[in-house]
Amino acid sequence: MNASVFILSYPSVSSSASGSASGSASGSAGLRQALTQWLALADHITRAGGTILLLDPPADAPVTDLVATSRLGSVFVGARSDGSVDALFLRAHHEPSGPSAGVDPIAAQLRSFGLRVRDATVRWGGQAELVGLPRSRFIVSYGARSTEASVDEVATCLPLGAHTLRVQVAGDSGLSACTYLQSVGGNSVLLIDQRVMPGVTLAQVAAFAGDKVQVIGVGADDAAAGATQLLCVHGTVLAPPGISTTLRGHLWRTGFQVAEVDLSALGGPSVGIGPRAFVIAWPQCLLDDTLPTYATRRAELYRRLESLPAV
Repeated sequence: MNASVFILSYPSVSSSASGSASGSASGSAGLRQALTQWLALADHITRAGGTILLLDPPADAPVTDLVATSRLGSVFVGARSDGSVDALFLRAHHEPSGPSAGVDPIAAQLRSFGLRVRDATVRWGGQAELVGLPRSRFIVSYGARSTEASVDEVATCLPLGAHTLRVQVAGDSGLSACTYLQSVGGNSVLLIDQRVMPGVTLAQVAAFAGDKVQVIGVGADDAAAGATQLLCVHGTVLAPPGISTTLRGHLWRTGFQVAEVDLSALGGPSVGIGPRAFVIAWPQCLLDDTLPTYATRRAELYRRLESLPAV
């Protein structure tokens, strides 16, 4: 879904890929590499015209996947069937379940952004399971990280009149089986890893998306490199280094700018390798000027990076 505002959480010692004990040389080196890559991602988003709200990782508890914020939940906007019209954040439900939204420090930060926070009542993997398309159409997936019942719960959070395509994902596809990109000129592309979506064909997805959206099935190599986890910010596609020249060339010809972002130090396969894994999109957001953004805290985060031992 298109957005100019994104919620991100920077890596802490507990969320660094190294898994080493806090304070050890190898742990500090791993954190430095992870934070360097995360800052590069944040700078790319900012240069492309995006605004970042920061979630501070709690200092007193390990947070396994906090840096992969797409697994925290998703923001929903628009008038809903229950009569509510506010910006709702539906918290993901994993097993084992974490703290409730009532006492969770992450939820407190989300509320400070102006979001109403609600816990999912069934197992649900978060924003990674939801792809928004034009004309209020949404692909909602379930499978390894979400139950089929989660599709119904997510549907109640979508705007009135929304159409959903329910897709079962076979096995764990990482953090996303498909991603939607829109260029500044209005060209739309939907990338799909059909190997993990055996119950639906490209033709069925194309019919659902409409003739204005070009649906492309990505190959095994591109899927493994994170092609279904690309992030588009105002027509700039942020892509992992392993994306094929064929796919890059197609995106260029379709009107996208492509920028390479290496996120390999931010957690490996358990967290995700594509930029979309590390952001929560907030469409139609009107920011309060008093909220601290990445732009206002960038210097602080770079000082934190410089305080870490060199690799």
